[in-house]
Amino acid sequence: MAEKLDPNQIVDLRELLMSEVIQSEALINLLDRKGIITKQKLLEEMKRVQASLPKSDLLTHTSHLCDDSPSSRIELFHSFT
Repeated sequence: MAEKLDPNQIVDLRELLMSEVIQSEALINLLDRKGIITKQKLLEEMKRVQASLPKSDLLTHTSHLCDDSPSSRIELFHSFT
């Protein structure tokens, strides 16, 4: 049976999205710094995955944000707020 959530513990969507952006940025930086994967290879994989997904308004309107800059990820965050 599902547990009833405490409304005081529910996280705002902006807060959750920003947390995801920060975590992704940190992981990308660590993987790149350790030489596990380059940011360019990650970008290529993101584009490949995105191309395999069904087209939707979200993908159509945010496809230009799939680049290597932190500013594009912040812009993506702001597109949801």
